[in-house]
Amino acid sequence: MKKLFVIILAILFLSLFFFPPTPTPTPTITPEVSTPYPTPQPHIKAKVTKVIDGDTIVISDGNQVRLIGIDTPELKKCFYQEAKDTTTALVSGQEVELESDINDKDDYGRLLRYVYVEGEMVNEFLVTWGFAEAEDFFPEKRHYTRFLSAQKEAQKQNRGLWGKCN
Repeated sequence: MKKLFVIILAILFLSLFFFPPTPTPTPTITPEVSTPYPTPQPHIKAKVTKVIDGDTIVISDGNQVRLIGIDTPELKKCFYQEAKDTTTALVSGQEVELESDINDKDDYGRLLRYVYVEGEMVNEFLVTWGFAEAEDFFPEKRHYTRFLSAQKEAQKQNRGLWGKCN
């Protein structure tokens, strides 16, 4: 676990070095939109065995998991490797918790989940630091307003892909 934190801290340090923050007013927190969601199911634990790209992983039972509510750059696109490397550093070999939303799977048979490592949501982390953008995954919208707020701040701060790819 200490290795994971060292890697995350190194990524954050390098991000600050290459993309220094600019002073901004304290951001306001956008409240979650009240919608008729079913009661969230308990988080399921699983071990990550492979990272396919920045927003798709494989867990120990062989299922692919698509991180919902976000989109990372595709292969050969600007910031693809940085997004994949960050996801790898955060979850590879780790036991994660998986939270479902409305639909269980996408059209490709991948599980649709919010992914947590030690209580921290990986989906939101990737958007906050500019490794992913918020994506409207209708009807999977439980955390969409959080992601959109994080994206706006990342854009304002020119973090990650917002500073390098635009």
